Amino acid sequence: MAASARGENPDGAQNELPAERLRTKRAILDAFQKSANEAAEALASGKGAGIEDLCLDFLQHSAEHYGQLVVYSRLQGIVPPASRASQ
Repeated sequence: MAASARGENPDGAQNELPAERLRTKRAILDAFQKSANEAAEALASGKGAGIEDLCLDFLQHSAEHYGQLVVYSRLQGIVPPASRASQ
């Protein structure tokens, strides 16, 4: 996403991080935060063509992952934070 937003040719290998690098909750959260920050900065720069479509794709893709995390959490007996707030 970030490479596309910068007008670069994206490298799909970045989508598959090695499991051995993500053994802890902290490592996973750090990788996610780094990726989200990089994408947000690139989208904000608006240098790539079709930036509006990229923003929409980014939001939709993030929502899909959030939905997957909600299902996984519920399967583990965890009430997701957004659901806790409305109880």
